[in-house]
Amino acid sequence: MLTRSDASAKYYLYDRASGKATFWFDVRPALAQEKLSVMHPVEIAARDGLKLVSYYSLPLEADPAGSGKAAHPVPMVLFVHGGPWGRKMHDDLLDAVAWAVEHGITTRDKVAIMGGSYGGYATLAGLTMTPDEFACGVDIVGPSNLVTLLNSIPPYWASFRAQLTTRMGDPATEQDARSCTSARR
Repeated sequence: MLTRSDASAKYYLYDRASGKATFWFDVRPALAQEKLSVMHPVEIAARDGLKLVSYYSLPLEADPAGSGKAAHPVPMVLFVHGGPWGRKMHDDLLDAVAWAVEHGITTRDKVAIMGGSYGGYATLAGLTMTPDEFACGVDIVGPSNLVTLLNSIPPYWASFRAQLTTRMGDPATEQDARSCTSARR
């Protein structure tokens, strides 16, 4: 498989005997003739001293050369991935937004937040805890109630439930139930 940030993935069939690869198919052939934005990797310094490995793309009209330098600020969607843990994650998201503003990619009043699963939870938390930081948000299957989430995990996810209760608290215990409930507020 050949992947690039500015093109759809292409698959090739490799013949070991001949050492040749033959084009097999394009995952999104409708995009083959389109000019797509380049994804730029960046490490952003977080306030706690850690590095945030991040990626951003700019609209072609704001970065026609694909250099990663915005010709002018554009609206931004902060897309939060699923799966991170820790109470400082929200600070990391705010630090990423501050970096984008500082580098002329966007302005503070034109930032949306979006994500699925944990990213959806982060979206809801961001809109609730720091409503002035985001113009809007899109939650895709993010849990809005941690107690309900933990109590609705199916039996075949038992090992995952154990991991979640270790990280978030166990609503079956009185102390953790209070913690999980207060985390929703």
